[in-house]
Amino acid sequence: MNKFLRVIFILLILAMLSAAIIQIFQPQLLGAESIYGLAPYWQREIGFWNLAILPLLLAANMKYDWFYLRMTLLALILGGLGFGTNHLLGLSGKSQSS
Repeated sequence: MNKFLRVIFILLILAMLSAAIIQIFQPQLLGAESIYGLAPYWQREIGFWNLAILPLLLAANMKYDWFYLRMTLLALILGGLGFGTNHLLGLSGKSQSS
């Protein structure tokens, strides 16, 4: 794995771990800023999902396997597109109702 990709993976791991800790233990911090409002159980579920993805990222970062790396990247891209699209639709729906 090249240095740039390794750094990106490490940043992603740190971001997901930080978000998981906040979502699980202090959901009101991020929920107060969400367009969906505070939903502690849903936010904790997102935190646990982040924790479930972390072993995949750690494994791809520690042991280089091209197929496994591609599948991990594909899963992250598809998940990012899904979550991003959902947030964009929620944001555009909120701005239209204002």
